[in-house]
Amino acid sequence: MSKKSVFEEIVNPQLKKIVPYLPGPMTKDIAAKYEMDPARVIKLSSNENPLGVPPLAKARIIEMAGEASLYPDAEARELRGALAQYVNMRPENIVVGPGSSSLMMHIIEVFSLPGDEVVFTSPAFGSFYEEITLARGRTPVKVSLEENFDLDVVKLKKALTQRSRVVFITRPNNPTSKLVPLKDLKEILQAAEAVKAIVVSDEAYVEFADPHTSALEFFYEMGEGINLLVTRTFSKAFGLADVRLGYCVGPAHAIAYLSKAKPKWGTGMLAQSAGVAALKDKEHLQRTLEVVRKGREYLHRELGRLGLKMVDAPQGNY
Repeated sequence: MSKKSVFEEIVNPQLKKIVPYLPGPMTKDIAAKYEMDPARVIKLSSNENPLGVPPLAKARIIEMAGEASLYPDAEARELRGALAQYVNMRPENIVVGPGSSSLMMHIIEVFSLPGDEVVFTSPAFGSFYEEITLARGRTPVKVSLEENFDLDVVKLKKALTQRSRVVFITRPNNPTSKLVPLKDLKEILQAAEAVKAIVVSDEAYVEFADPHTSALEFFYEMGEGINLLVTRTFSKAFGLADVRLGYCVGPAHAIAYLSKAKPKWGTGMLAQSAGVAALKDKEHLQRTLEVVRKGREYLHRELGRLGLKMVDAPQGNY
């Protein structure tokens, strides 16, 4: 009988419970498998931007390539300043990271302890929330959506306990494309506050949703005392999935704690510069939203004509 390795002896036992999230296959792999021209592959599984990289961001990445040997601005000052204008907040209310997914991991680490509960709906973002919860020694609590994929707010509030610390609400939800109304989110915020929990509004797809549906509205209304964080990404509407860039908006004191926990140089200057340029490329963003909304309406209408049961009022790019 072979001896157990030290790794087997000390590994976090929670990791053995994880069923890994499987990303969609890459276009080049699909093309190779079916012996196709990659240009003929239309890949929908990862919700990538159909128009590709914003021209201004592409030019900026090329321009900055010569500085790849240098360490980036650890504070991401230019990008945070541009984001502050974009979301109508202050730079101190924003932290950036290599994708919003990395920031969600830090949120769990910073605002909960081993054994605490992390609450999320199901289905939502594959198994990602469960993975990052188990990997950090926390307890996942799933709240199943209704048959029509609506969130039963009463059911979610009943799932909260004195051990609950973080509640993830995906808005719009992936994969259902539904959006939890702000009035329901406000109820969840109040219930979470009563048990000393925070709510994270995962808004990876919010640019595709109807205007004024972002949880940021609560910051404008309620200010720094709110128990809310909003995570967003440059991977979808801004077409920078491979750059790995996301950000989190929240009360300044909460953002300060998150900033302490994340790697100082986790977001390179190529990513930071691309993000600033993408925010400036309003034409590309507008074209993206028009193409996606038109395609979404077409698919919803035509699939409905085939007799398929459709989700009401989809709000994502799917």
